[in-house]
Amino acid sequence: MNEWQEFKISALIDQGKLEINDGYRAKNSELSSSGLPFARAQNVNNGFLFEDADCFPLDGLKKVGKKISKPGDVVFTSKGTVGRFAYVREDTPRFVYAPQLCFWRSLDETVIHPRWLYYWMQSNEFYRQYKGVSGQTDMAEYVNLQDQRRMYLAIPPLSVQRGIVEILAGLDDKIANNTKINHHLEQMAQAIFKSWFVDFEPFANGDFIDTKLGKIPAGWQIGIVGDVVRLQRGHDLPINTVTYGNYPVIGSKGIIAYHNEYTSKAPVIILGRSGNIGLPRYYNKDCWAHNTAIYSKELYGMPLWVFFLLCQIDYSVFKGGSAVPTLNRNHVESCQIVIPPIDVQNQYHELIAPLYWQRDSLIEQSETLATLRDTLLPKLMNRELCVEEKVYEK
Repeated sequence: MNEWQEFKISALIDQGKLEINDGYRAKNSELSSSGLPFARAQNVNNGFLFEDADCFPLDGLKKVGKKISKPGDVVFTSKGTVGRFAYVREDTPRFVYAPQLCFWRSLDETVIHPRWLYYWMQSNEFYRQYKGVSGQTDMAEYVNLQDQRRMYLAIPPLSVQRGIVEILAGLDDKIANNTKINHHLEQMAQAIFKSWFVDFEPFANGDFIDTKLGKIPAGWQIGIVGDVVRLQRGHDLPINTVTYGNYPVIGSKGIIAYHNEYTSKAPVIILGRSGNIGLPRYYNKDCWAHNTAIYSKELYGMPLWVFFLLCQIDYSVFKGGSAVPTLNRNHVESCQIVIPPIDVQNQYHELIAPLYWQRDSLIEQSETLATLRDTLLPKLMNRELCVEEKVYEK
């Protein structure tokens, strides 16, 4: 059995081996639309999503100090939504940490491999420690810095750390690569949509007619969204019924829980209808829409151009004056659009569908890899599986 040695986290900090810190408490007036992403808990979930993040201006970074990401940081959501993790890769854009986040930073990689630390923080050992202190107040869950620094960390020899990283990071890297490919496929599909249905490039040599929406190819029509898609409000499900099951419950930000009953057998387009409105997403899986989404039950047989059409709509004009903006489906369905002939719709669908078949195949592969990783990780960290020590070059 390879020897694992237990350390107090505070001792590792005192010895300069490890740093633990939280994010910068920025005022709203300090944030802007440009600069480094200001990462909050919602931007972290086994990776980083900065599309809707506020930014921290570059000329104000001096006041932030160390609370800017570095490759090798392990990110831990410590307030509100406690227990999400992400690893800062070499290609992760630099960002500023918000107070809901903590970062663990190895300062001596001959003692603590940064990526091994990322996997340790997803282990039962760390889970037991942070869950033991996260609910000590009547407020939302919170794991403060002082409690984190009181924890213990069992560290194996560096060669064992590297062996564990080889196994788990190989799976994670493949998942990350699949995600990049899928993002590229989405961009390709959007670019083709713009070429066909916004700029009309394939039809440039044909006849055009004048309409209230501008010049469009002859044979195309002006209509409304309701002519091509029916939007339906999601179902209200009691919160205590959606915490388990086989079918994902879809909210405006993706899968929010699981349920054992009710499925929509067709692929669906999700639009956020409350709070975070718009943001169309396409799901080619069995799912059940929560009341924060609008979806179409009739996507089978519907060309994919409809999804990209919904991506073009400016949903901000539908926000109303209420404290929580709500999207009225009648407003969306009444939007005027240019409708191509059926043969053009079908040609586009035939061109784009293989991209989505590839996307769905990569998603399925990533889900299989994630299941394997989630099976191996606790066994490796609990020392149920031993990693053969190797000699690595420094």
